[in-house]
Amino acid sequence: MDMINDFPESIRNLTEGKPFETNDFGKSGSLVRIYEDFVLKVEKERPQIARMVEVMRWLEGKLPVPKILATEVKDGYRYLLMSKVQGRMACDEYYMNRSEELTTLLAEALRMLWSIDISDCPKTFDLSAELEEAKYRVEHNLVDLDDIALGYRSLRHNADGTYGKFYEGVNPDELFVKLGIEPDWEKIRYYILLDELF
Repeated sequence: MDMINDFPESIRNLTEGKPFETNDFGKSGSLVRIYEDFVLKVEKERPQIARMVEVMRWLEGKLPVPKILATEVKDGYRYLLMSKVQGRMACDEYYMNRSEELTTLLAEALRMLWSIDISDCPKTFDLSAELEEAKYRVEHNLVDLDDIALGYRSLRHNADGTYGKFYEGVNPDELFVKLGIEPDWEKIRYYILLDELF
């Protein structure tokens, strides 16, 4: 990315000279730098990104989300510096070898999300907004059709060898059992397809 050596001053003051690793695990097309205590994400500014920042601020204190340390828009790019959340990813080998613990934690995380009162949430990410963002990404060739997944599909593919390792005993359907809900497979397929545009 061409903005790599031209950070806004507020971002540069907090990051300059500090060691980091570049991360492309999510395949989002964004620049992501992982520092010891914080994470920097740089991507083209769009209404969806501005809304996400606003919602992250609103979620502080309600969920264990990263704290926004600094954010600026410069030359059409959003620079977002966030505190680093401690923990392991759901696809970490520790959890992939402990299916019961993994699905329990995922179910607890979803229940935590569902418990939030969103009546005063500053923005909504409804289907029309998602489709608008998907249209933008298609029209600007930002769609990567090779490494994309939602929670269920990610859990399934993390276990079935799609990403190179097979974990016996991982049953993604157990997530629905833990949540006490019947999966709506038509809706699940729809949102997986929609996610392929992101």
